Amino acid sequence: MKRIVTLTTLCSALLMIGIAISSSQAAGDPKPANGAAIYNQHCVKCHGAGGKGVENFTPDLAKAANKSGWLGIINNGKDTMPGFKDSLSAAQVKAVLSHINSFGRGGKKK
Repeated sequence: MKRIVTLTTLCSALLMIGIAISSSQAAGDPKPANGAAIYNQHCVKCHGAGGKGVENFTPDLAKAANKSGWLGIINNGKDTMPGFKDSLSAAQVKAVLSHINSFGRGGKKK
């Protein structure tokens, strides 16, 4: 009888651990955002590979003089660019900004 109680307790504990792990993943503990993948999915069409821009449409992001307002532009959009605050998480936006900031440095981050 003691073995059944011990086995039941162990199984219950393992079940609770499994539920805790699965609920934390569902609650938003995903793997780190990949800025390059997000850029390629949402940005490359208009901003080009490596942020080189599209002639007569978008500028070369690597040569942009002022990058301080980019967070607001990504979140809220500008001119014909849509905002992404409703479709990208803060971590994803940060990852995209990091990726964009690597342009012009051979892909190397600061």
